[in-house]
Amino acid sequence: MSSVIKKRLFTPGPTPVPYYVREALAEPAIHHRTEQFKELLIDTRKKLSKMADSGSETVVITSSGTGAMEASVSNFFSTGEKVVVIRAGKFGERWGDICKVFGLDIIYYDIKYGDSADPNEIERIVKKENPAALFIQATETSTGTFHPIAEIGEIINRVCPSCLYIVDGISTMGAVEIKTDLWHIDMLIWGSQKGLMIPPGLSFITLNDKALKKAGFSNLPHFYFNIVDELKKQKNGSTLYTPATALIAALKSSLDKIFEEGLDNLYKRHKLLSKATRAALIEMGFSIFPKDPSDTLTVITKQNIDFEKIRSDLLGEFGILTAGGQGDLKGSIIRIAHMGYFDIADMIGFLGIFKLVCSNYFKIETNPVEKFLEIYKA
Repeated sequence: MSSVIKKRLFTPGPTPVPYYVREALAEPAIHHRTEQFKELLIDTRKKLSKMADSGSETVVITSSGTGAMEASVSNFFSTGEKVVVIRAGKFGERWGDICKVFGLDIIYYDIKYGDSADPNEIERIVKKENPAALFIQATETSTGTFHPIAEIGEIINRVCPSCLYIVDGISTMGAVEIKTDLWHIDMLIWGSQKGLMIPPGLSFITLNDKALKKAGFSNLPHFYFNIVDELKKQKNGSTLYTPATALIAALKSSLDKIFEEGLDNLYKRHKLLSKATRAALIEMGFSIFPKDPSDTLTVITKQNIDFEKIRSDLLGEFGILTAGGQGDLKGSIIRIAHMGYFDIADMIGFLGIFKLVCSNYFKIETNPVEKFLEIYKA
């Protein structure tokens, strides 16, 4: 009989759900055509835009993050329009798949897994192609890479101001600061189940007037994901269709706690946990896979180690869920999240157990917890 009585999420989505979010989810259901829901939605949308550091509107969608990604294509472009897609991992490839479905003319900038986008190359491509949009991840979750989205936004604004700059911040928001307006991001896509610490089921698009004007010329089909009509409704505290009312109530609870902690403190906590975790794992003999790691997760690799076996041991013996590599990276990396409802005790506990499991596969003479604390307390 297994001694595991509880499971612990160290996956980069879904992430652990705090007790106060679970309490909000347990409240009686509310109707979405009431003054109570109107106030809830208006307040929540204001907080979302504030968190995105934007004076623009944020639309709440009942869908996973991929739904918002699709909506950012189907509402704003026409068949055959030229767009640039940054492919540096599975989620960059998803941008391409969505654009292909809708018949856009795609210019790919392909990057080796683990590398980040080169702003100089993006400037060259954008100058040459004059695209209608550029699609990129802030954090490419499949590799743990953080792209230089601030620098890229400045380049696009300077060399191709008509180009819509569309950033997938699904695995970034709530953990790493994104200055939407300052960085010239026209559409920021994000989701509920990562740094925002609630279950999957909500996605968001923060979008400016430049993007909304572009929507008026789109000839692509969309019904449920009708962002223009949805925004008109949401400005008045309503929605086009039945929303996930319980998730929105949970989101407000989470956002209230986030602002109670303070955004500066939130970002500092994630940066410190990330820095200390990376140092501890390097101390154990692992290498950090991405050249420019995000502060939302740590992705490690090591020669001659089958990380799928390690992941299986972590889950079977200790109830710890981590994420592995996808596609060609399967078995060669492990992805460990520390975004959202994580603190020093969570990471110390994980590192101690991780060392114990890894000791079955290779000799470890150092103490990762000591290294973690050294960096954390510095």
